[in-house]
Amino acid sequence: MQNTKLKRRDRSTISKGEYLFKHIFYGTVLAFDLYAILPLIVPIAVYHSSIPSVAFCTLLANVSGILLDFRYNRSGLNSARDVVIGSALYVLFTLGRYAAVFTKWLLLVTVVLSAIGILVIAVRKINRNDDIMMVIRIKAAKSIRLLQRNLGISAVIVVIALPVIVRCFPNGMVFEDFRTFQENGELSVNQVYGDEFRLSKNIETIKLIRDDDVFQKLDYDKKCEVLKACIYCEGRYLGLCEIQVEFRDDMEEGEMGSYNHAARTISINAKAIKEGATAEELLHACLHECRHCYQHLMAELYRQADPSQRNLYAFAGENVGEWVKNIGNYQDNDGTMEGLIAYRMQALEQDAEDYAWDSVLTYYHAIDEILDDQAQNE
Repeated sequence: MQNTKLKRRDRSTISKGEYLFKHIFYGTVLAFDLYAILPLIVPIAVYHSSIPSVAFCTLLANVSGILLDFRYNRSGLNSARDVVIGSALYVLFTLGRYAAVFTKWLLLVTVVLSAIGILVIAVRKINRNDDIMMVIRIKAAKSIRLLQRNLGISAVIVVIALPVIVRCFPNGMVFEDFRTFQENGELSVNQVYGDEFRLSKNIETIKLIRDDDVFQKLDYDKKCEVLKACIYCEGRYLGLCEIQVEFRDDMEEGEMGSYNHAARTISINAKAIKEGATAEELLHACLHECRHCYQHLMAELYRQADPSQRNLYAFAGENVGEWVKNIGNYQDNDGTMEGLIAYRMQALEQDAEDYAWDSVLTYYHAIDEILDDQAQNE
């Protein structure tokens, strides 16, 4: 009688391509969602979060799962299990130290149950005269599936329970780490434009824009220097990011300035400067574009804020919600009367225009005050 050798049964329910796609797509999406959302749920996580860490955990879990299941055990459920295990590894890396007892007990229970299950598989008799090596391979495969299943269950518990425990039942280590990070400057302010950009520190340059007759006597390079000083001074006042300033000859006629947030660049019409644009017009253009930079930075904060925070006066008082909508549906001036009206009626442009005109007067007043003080102290 011919012996029938045991063969590993192919349990796959999806194709190899679909199996790989699910790992890559869902693994990437969940990893970066977790990276963005976890600090919002548990603030202390922001100090331990890193893209390399979440990428490593995701790759480790998904690559391991693919190597073990690719030939005989491909399924959507197994793909989801590997993705969740990767997320759990990252959550453990980020928050495990703040719930050490929970982490140790969960690990212990997982190891004990897995060991018992593997032992049962190992001692179970197979009442057939089969190839002993094939039997060992099949028992090893069953043990691996058992271990994967237990890890998947534990991973779900970690992803759900660990953030809740750290958020709702913070221990002394959480508060101690908060203090440590604060003392080490982790919550410090990165002020790009410091005191050296104050109006009073740059009055000898910026005062030249106060009187148009004086300004028009300056050469082109000096005018550009004055305008840059005004932009950096305003950058300090508004707390802006680092801005590049350029003077372009190719801007549309009548366009005094523009702002590109992707490049963090303010452009001023060089041709207008050369053709005698007034000091007031150019100062207005600089302040207008600085305000656009501020609008975009506030819009970024608004998008990142929790919905319950978006009614704060910092947002609601500035009408930031309308800025966000306008950024997503911004309309350039197409040169027609209708286009010009639509362009000027936008929330971003109305705010920047009002702000710039008010600020021009504020600058004039501040310059006069500083010069008066200097005159009195002479």
